[in-house]
Amino acid sequence: MDTLKQVFEFGGGYGSMARLFFQLGFKGRYVIFDFPYFSALQRFFLRSIGMQADLDDACKAQASSEQGAGRICCLSDGELLRATLAADSAAGGRLYLATWSISETPLSVREQIMPQVRDYDYFLIAFQHQFEEIDNRVYFHDWAESMGAGYQWTLLPIEHLPGNSYLFGRRSG
Repeated sequence: MDTLKQVFEFGGGYGSMARLFFQLGFKGRYVIFDFPYFSALQRFFLRSIGMQADLDDACKAQASSEQGAGRICCLSDGELLRATLAADSAAGGRLYLATWSISETPLSVREQIMPQVRDYDYFLIAFQHQFEEIDNRVYFHDWAESMGAGYQWTLLPIEHLPGNSYLFGRRSG
């Protein structure tokens, strides 16, 4: 956990993954991007268990990694997301986390999100193989290939969930 400075979770459910990261010793900035009503739920849950979680406007004050360290930003504004991720771009040690969320979005949404994580250091993406007409195995294979030779990728089927896989990635060298 010491090497991680930022976690960007696309679609955070009610916020329990953020809770888990901090319980495991994470001390950086945790950014969750979701629908506004989920962002409100995440903030409510995380604050109810004593964690520092803010919504869009309150996150604007966290302009640098130092100000945002140990805090959770529950964002639903795309422009604020871009600004927040850009502010952390020099931090290094950044993880992109999407457990089924990005694979359940239309390609138009993916085209807005996936370019923002191209220079991340670590990836954990869980996905179902098929979403509507999209073959996610092809999509994530092609996306990982487009990242170039500077990354190592591992695709693992999820044994207890047939038709689902994990894609793990990390920057090499």
